[in-house]
Amino acid sequence: MVAKATLTFRGRVDDVAYGCIHLLRSQGKTLPEIAETLRLSRATVQRWAQRDEPPSRAGKRKGNVAATRRIERRRNKVRQAIMETTRLQRVRVSPVRKYRTPRQEVLRRYPSAAQVARLLTNVSARTVVRDLRAMKFKLYSPGCGPKLDQHAKDTRVAFCKKVLAMPASEISKIVFTDEKYFDSQTKRKMRVWSPTHREVPVHSSVQGEPKTQVLGFIGKNLKIMEILPKGKTVTFSVYGEYLAKNARQLKGRILVQDNATPHQKATKRKLIPRGLKLLPFPPWSPDLNPIETLWALAARDVRQRAPFGEVMLTRFVQESLDGVPQSTVDGLCESFVERCRVCVAKRGALVMRNDMLEHRRGVRTAGKKGGK
Repeated sequence: MVAKATLTFRGRVDDVAYGCIHLLRSQGKTLPEIAETLRLSRATVQRWAQRDEPPSRAGKRKGNVAATRRIERRRNKVRQAIMETTRLQRVRVSPVRKYRTPRQEVLRRYPSAAQVARLLTNVSARTVVRDLRAMKFKLYSPGCGPKLDQHAKDTRVAFCKKVLAMPASEISKIVFTDEKYFDSQTKRKMRVWSPTHREVPVHSSVQGEPKTQVLGFIGKNLKIMEILPKGKTVTFSVYGEYLAKNARQLKGRILVQDNATPHQKATKRKLIPRGLKLLPFPPWSPDLNPIETLWALAARDVRQRAPFGEVMLTRFVQESLDGVPQSTVDGLCESFVERCRVCVAKRGALVMRNDMLEHRRGVRTAGKKGGK
């Protein structure tokens, strides 16, 4: 009895199936019977019954050279379209002497697969996606973050080196604080095709109403989430009020706060409780604050539940924040040292999720080599 053959790729059979087709054909079987026996389509059986070469040799025919070149030309066009840039002529005005300096900027367009297909006019979006994946392109989500100049990068590196020089007992006392607006209508830009994550642009999101603001404090064995009542926002007086409210839990800790105006004013007006030390945080560094990851986890959960109205939004935010276990918070706080190491390795550049994964992979590989 002839064994049943299966398709290997998009309707093509292997050499075994090719031999079975010709064997059954020599035994007097009809094409529908062969198709039913081998579980192939009638068109596939008819096509291979008429050929004199098995698939392993048929793939090396000279006729495929033209098709290969045609695919290469198409992929080159797809690459040029996806990597297309535009030049912008801008004028920089000096704030002091009002000098006008012309400047040219080269920007990537980051078109989608459908836009590339419309530009080329003779391919479909599915074909463009297939070609991009064959050329090792991937879809990346644009990250949110500031654009850093060299001074900001140097400041970040100095801060990270200072943290890495601290003893482990002092690092375990660090408390991270920040405030976050939650809403159910956050709009983000679509993902972009890029060969590496390092070429992905940075953008900001747009929020809609209703909103609710949360002031949070996280640390080792510590998680304080204060949902502000309606009509109340984090000002320097409100920030000092909540610091005083939680002074007992924060006593003996090291507070890390960003350079937002309420935080700076609260520090200048001496609203920081006694027994709470401050660790100066570099500007434009949300990637170094682990509480931002906690905000992202809670915001994703709230967005998936799709609250309707302010009361439901507040309840969902409270449930999402309460649902984050303390073990997860402790893991985020422990990743602060790792973020600092990656930041130093990148010379002050933004620390992205892929950078953290590459760093962990490198540490794991080094550990295995050391064990051997």
